Amino acid sequence: MSLIQAGWRADAVSWLCIQAINGIYNRSGAGGRASPADPDFYLFMELFRKVQTSRSVGIRMEETQEKKKSIVFFFRKKDLSPEAAADSNRLRELLGIDPGAQELSVVYGALPQNNREIAILTRSMLEILVELASYIDVPQVHVAEQRTLASDVDGVKKVGGLVTEVRIHSGLERPTDAFVMVPYRGKLLRQEELQTVMIISLEALSQEQP
Repeated sequence: MSLIQAGWRADAVSWLCIQAINGIYNRSGAGGRASPADPDFYLFMELFRKVQTSRSVGIRMEETQEKKKSIVFFFRKKDLSPEAAADSNRLRELLGIDPGAQELSVVYGALPQNNREIAILTRSMLEILVELASYIDVPQVHVAEQRTLASDVDGVKKVGGLVTEVRIHSGLERPTDAFVMVPYRGKLLRQEELQTVMIISLEALSQEQP
């Protein structure tokens, strides 16, 4: 939440760090429980980015009487364009939020207790690394040797200009346009997309934020 409040793209943070929000699940690439994202998760990402850009929503930290920190998610209703108001209402409807609620409690979990809560099941540092690793174009010889599982990657999805896939390829020939290249067991792992570097940098930052 601190990353989003600091201005990082809400869709990128959500795609990388959130496993589920109010019962809407993200993609999982972990072996044994790999599954595609709910279609509504990509819609959530798109709407979340839009309301962030229009400044229709905000996040703040509060301290309870028991001196515990809590996160409050609030919607702004004044001075919104018709388009921004429509995006805000669509996001509320998608998440099952009370249309009249302006402030909502943010809790940890996959499902909210009521329509005035936003339940977020976040990923651990290990889960984020596993998700990123699931996008590696795994050499078939390593799968045959049972060194790793075969890649099971969704098709590339573009959500509001964000390509929701890390591209890490492998091969025998030395590439000429790779941004990063790593030799591994006779193969060359490489990535060509600058956005992949941005996502990995975001993952490093997420480890330092509450």
